Amino acid sequence: MELEPFRASGESFLARGAPCSRSGPFSSRWGHYFFDTYALIETAKGKNESYKKYLKSLAITTKLNFLELYFVFIREGQKDIAKTLFRDFSKICVPTSDEILMKAAEMRLDFLKLDLSYVDCIGYIISQQLGIKFLTGDSKFKNFENVEFVK
Repeated sequence: MELEPFRASGESFLARGAPCSRSGPFSSRWGHYFFDTYALIETAKGKNESYKKYLKSLAITTKLNFLELYFVFIREGQKDIAKTLFRDFSKICVPTSDEILMKAAEMRLDFLKLDLSYVDCIGYIISQQLGIKFLTGDSKFKNFENVEFVK
């Protein structure tokens, strides 16, 4: 899977040639994170001090997470901002393969009592495959392996 993550601040960065880890082509120690929708919202709004340090991170996410982000902003009457965010940051989105979708469904079933969303399961599976941390403030993921939990 060829990926081209961008810095959360929007600055371009080609993943090719980025340092690799044993567990995947990216490494959180180099500042790569999978931003779930919670992290995207907190970063986009810029009000949560706890997320400011991630603005220089190399962010990776999916179009499904941006769908949720778009919804949050249009629900708050900020459709122009929603469109700008969707357009400007769509380059940090990675494709979602059939294999990832199937693994996400299996994960959701395994953790049915936690009521995880498909979007969250997809993001978590992608982060695991890439060997990067899953950045979230969702307390359902607080005790999961390889999660950077930030409220």
